[in-house]
Amino acid sequence: MMLTETEGFRWNFLPGFNFRRNPRRQAGVNTTTNNTTTTTTDGHDSPSEQIPQTVIVTFEQMLEVKRLCEAGQLLIQREECLFGDIREEEEEEALTHHEEEVKKLATDRRALEDLVLQTLRLSLSLGEVSLEVLTSAVKAVKQEDDQDQLWTQRDWTTPAWRPSGWKKLHDSKLCNLVEERMDMDNPLTPPADQVDQSTIQADIHSMGRRLKEDLLFVVDVVKSCYPPQLDICNLYGRLYHQTLSARLRKIADFGLEDKDCTFLLRWVNEYYPQILQKPELASEIDVEALGKLLPEQLLKPLEDQYLNKQQEELMKYIGHVLEEAKQKWNNGEEPTREEGCFVSHVAYDIIQLINGMVTSAEKVVGDLHKAQNLTSELEDLMQRFKIFQNDVIKQNKPNSQPIIKANLGCFEQFRDVLEKKSHLFKKDVQKNCLDVLADMEQSAHTYLLKPVHEALKPQYRKLGTSDWLNKPLFEKLLVSIENELQGLQGSIVSSHQVGGIKAIKHTL
Repeated sequence: MMLTETEGFRWNFLPGFNFRRNPRRQAGVNTTTNNTTTTTTDGHDSPSEQIPQTVIVTFEQMLEVKRLCEAGQLLIQREECLFGDIREEEEEEALTHHEEEVKKLATDRRALEDLVLQTLRLSLSLGEVSLEVLTSAVKAVKQEDDQDQLWTQRDWTTPAWRPSGWKKLHDSKLCNLVEERMDMDNPLTPPADQVDQSTIQADIHSMGRRLKEDLLFVVDVVKSCYPPQLDICNLYGRLYHQTLSARLRKIADFGLEDKDCTFLLRWVNEYYPQILQKPELASEIDVEALGKLLPEQLLKPLEDQYLNKQQEELMKYIGHVLEEAKQKWNNGEEPTREEGCFVSHVAYDIIQLINGMVTSAEKVVGDLHKAQNLTSELEDLMQRFKIFQNDVIKQNKPNSQPIIKANLGCFEQFRDVLEKKSHLFKKDVQKNCLDVLADMEQSAHTYLLKPVHEALKPQYRKLGTSDWLNKPLFEKLLVSIENELQGLQGSIVSSHQVGGIKAIKHTL
């Protein structure tokens, strides 16, 4: 490796020492031991009497100004001179002769290694290390790695420090750095703006914030200090992923309250993917290669805990809605009217809750199929709704008809969500609930049309005689049907129309 002399400086490998060179060494290595070099001013050699005094740039001086790559080049040159292509019969003599120089080189290498690792430790602290120094440290690591590779191709006596493994040291140092930074902001108690969070939630939130900020800094700043082949963004991505995963595993093993369980699942399946999907990061980090933050054997118990709790809450709330409707009926209350129609909020309240909880559960567990389990007991609740309606019809209280009319609107709302938002339900649950609705709707129409048919029975009998073709009689029947159907007013328009059609079909 040849080093250049620039701007009045020259490299000084071992000041005051003349290297013993083997004649078979490769050409091109500067072996001059003069203490001065000739400089130029206008492209021509200056007269000897005008030669300015030159500055000897030593290894120590390079370390002092943190020109780490150049310092490493000096050491590699010294290594080449001490451990070059020495003949076997000269090997013992050469090594003995240069024993002190080898020890000095080993000492200098340790000094350089320490400074390089110290610089890497400050990689994510822009105020404590300049980009130039970090770039120089990275180059020093790269050239050491290249030198390791070069020595694997030689038959010469290998220095004790080869392979140096600086690339592994680099990765290990960055791993330690990431672990330290993930601990930096972890609070013993939640900060003032997160007083509603538990200590576990505040800890996870803090680590997530640190991960996002540091990865963005790597992409925006640190990346410029590394050659593309080192793929530094993916390296940091893996390190942060592994560190966060290890921390969350410990938390998951701890045994969590429902609130903390939900928060942890949401971080794993929603918030963390959102961070990595930021355009700045997604273009630099192979997200798919990272995999899940937690393994399936840890996720499943957490998911079961969350889904069981959510299902319990959903069924409890739906049961409360049905019980409230039943209580109003028992108290003789009529449903409210909107635009002249009786309305019930049973379906609306239940649908809103189902939609919200299943949609939220899909984000929390990261799987729609698992989230659909929340509605697995919906058929049983629809059966309870059916039993309630049967009681309303059977007892036929003064407020029974208004309630059944209001229920017709519920059936339409339930059917609409079961058919148009089928993703909220498993197929068997959807089908069974639609069947229950069909039965309830049929019972409601039969109940509401019963008075109509009883009032029209006398005229139905006349249709069985020869007078059935009598136009006035037929017109009278139609008028009677229309008058009787006025009793269906108060149900939603579509149900009113269906009831009228059924009455006419029954007549014909």
